[in-house]
Order: sequence, then structure tokens, then C-alpha cells
Amino acid sequence: MFCWEGYRSRQRVVVELGESLERIVQQHQALQEANDTLVRLSQIDALTGLANHRSFDQQYSLEYARYLRADGALSVLVVDIDYFKSINNHYDHVVGDGYLQEIASVLKAEMSRLNDLAARYGGKEFVCNLPDTDLLGVLKVAEQILEAVIVLNLDNADVPT
Repeated sequence: MFCWEGYRSRQRVVVELGESLERIVQQHQALQEANDTLVRLSQIDALTGLANHRSFDQQYSLEYARYLRADGALSVLVVDIDYFKSINNHYDHVVGDGYLQEIASVLKAEMSRLNDLAARYGGKEFVCNLPDTDLLGVLKVAEQILEAVIVLNLDNADVPT
């Protein structure tokens, strides 16, 4: 003999389990997206949008290991803003932050290859990781960065002449 009440009860349990599973899957996806966002944010300098010190160190370690295996070229370019303290003192930190953002945009634009990386390494220091780049190549990149920064015409009244 068939029991309709038992059948309906089991059907209800199956539906509830399906709904619970769907909620669990949605929560898992939301947590995964939040985790991905946190990982991304932990690797980015909030002011400039460039990679941060930690991210640079990680990529440099990988590129250095690859350099040792392949016996190729690996260059690191350090970019330091001269008289930056006087910019903050004379104008203010908002202007200084704007200068950092403009210079960061230049660096980002000059990192044209997939494995090239520009990062903010400190307050006014940036580094560019340039795998498979020899001395002539890194000098060319440095000149292009310098020319692009000069074109920005960033004022600094306290620069000694």
C-alpha cells in the first residue's frame, strides 16, 4: 500500500535540501569573489593603482628564478622622485599624491610587455621589473620614462637651480 503522506514528506525534504544546496552554492561563490577581491587588493598600492612592494617582491623572485634557469637578461629600474619632500611641504600632500599618481600612470604606460611590472616600492620610490631586458633595453625604458615625466611639467618651486 502506497503512503501519500510519507511521499509528500520526502518530497518536501528533497525540495528543502535543494534550496539549501542552492543557498550554500551562492554563499560559496560570494565568499570566493570576496576572497579574490581581497587577494587583488593586497597586491595593489591604493594610491597609484600599481603593484605594491609585496607584489613586486613576489614577481621578482619568480623572474629571478627564471633568469637563473634560462641564463637570459633581467633588469630592475629604480625610479625615485627628487625633492619630493619639498613638494609636500610647499604645496601639500594632496598635490604630492597627485604627482605620484601621474608618475605612476607614466610607469604603467611604459610597461608595455606582459611580464613587465611597475610597482610602488616606498613613499616616493617606484621599481620596474623588466625581464628579458638587457642594459641597452633598460636604458631606453629609463629615457622614455624620464621624457614622459618631463612632459608632465610638474611644478616644484623649491627645486634648487
